[in-house]
Order: sequence, then structure tokens, then C-alpha cells
Amino acid sequence: MTEITDRHRGTFYDWPVPLAEKTEWVNVEAFIEAFRHALEHHKGRYKPAVDLGMLDRTVVEARRITRGESE
Repeated sequence: MTEITDRHRGTFYDWPVPLAEKTEWVNVEAFIEAFRHALEHHKGRYKPAVDLGMLDRTVVEARRITRGESE
């Protein structure tokens, strides 16, 4: 759940960013809400621990992709 992906815009949590590219079948806002809830629910079970700064950057990047903004 805390896997990361490196992209030329930075390092992000893996799930939200790639799913944001699938806007035809993914509700990104619903996924972000569920992802945050899952991270909180499973807090302490995953290594490394959740980096809240990276999580915030990930959400911003997922929303940017959803809006279709160029890189």
C-alpha cells in the first residue's frame, strides 16, 4: 500500500497517480478518499510508514492528471 513510483515530476505513492490516468473508469476523488481511509485504518502495518507530505503531493499530482494538465 505504501509502494512508490518515481516520475519526472517527483516521487509519489503508486496507486493514486496511475489510477488518475484512467479517468474514463476511475472516480479519482472517491479513490483518494478510500486510499486515505485505508492508510489510516492500517496505520503501523506497512513499512515504511506513511509520509504525509508525500501523500499530499500524490493527491495534488493525481488531481492534476485528472484535470488533464500537461506535465
